[in-house]
Amino acid sequence: MKKKSVLTLLLACSLLAGENGTPALAAEQEQEVSADSRVVSFTDYTGMRVTYDANVPRKYIYEVSDGVLTAVKEKKSDENGSETLTEVSFEGNVELKQPEEGEKYTSVSADVFAGNQEITYVKLPSGVTTVAGAGFKGCTALKSVYLPSTVTELGEGAFEGCTDLTQISLPKSVTVIGDNAFKGNAKLQLLQLRDMEESGLMSVGAYAFADCQKLEQMVLPQSVTTLGDYAFQGCSALIRVEINCDQITIGQSAFPNALEAGGLVIVAGSGSNAEAYAQDNGLAFHGNT
Repeated sequence: MKKKSVLTLLLACSLLAGENGTPALAAEQEQEVSADSRVVSFTDYTGMRVTYDANVPRKYIYEVSDGVLTAVKEKKSDENGSETLTEVSFEGNVELKQPEEGEKYTSVSADVFAGNQEITYVKLPSGVTTVAGAGFKGCTALKSVYLPSTVTELGEGAFEGCTDLTQISLPKSVTVIGDNAFKGNAKLQLLQLRDMEESGLMSVGAYAFADCQKLEQMVLPQSVTTLGDYAFQGCSALIRVEINCDQITIGQSAFPNALEAGGLVIVAGSGSNAEAYAQDNGLAFHGNT
């Protein structure tokens, strides 16, 4: 191409809001439109209502190298009937599948989506384990992404600069949120960790949520042992961060704008590293036990 439980959010625009904010994946509802079209609607984990043509992916040709999806193409015929392979110009709501034959992919190259200003929602297939570094960087119309339960890592800058991203749900399989993963997503309001008590998330990278100006609350499960430097820099609306790991290592100036905003409260166990961090940095603290 290469145009290359705390908050609830209901969306309009090209993605239709669910009737309720229930954070559960509803059964897909199909509506036959024509022999070549099969419209599917579903509500994702965050309550977002998504509609797309499920027959379109069947026409895609997936190019995979060493487990990485490097390109998605489709056959096109010219006026003489000659067929050529053309890279897909993705727009709107997109669903990817695994190839029916040949090598499957575990990651998607940044060449597939990064910089695309037309996509609004992407559903990744089972078997994807990594959202590659810069995988969706600069996708300025993207509002959310469906991540399957096989995903374990969000690479560096995976969703950086997705200025329309409003909400995303992470499966319990995710262990790493890389540096700059959501940096600059000024409209991000809801990051949901599915099955919080079973979450395997261990680290949140440096600048991971920097400049997420609408983010008000965050809950870090007990599994998180590392919070990177400047992780919440510029999060001027952040008022509450719950930290459930007593021995967590918190990086330099993880909340550098907290005192300017004046309302951030760190909620954690008494005697925890988080309490010591709050005291050392002049932040309000509330014990959660």
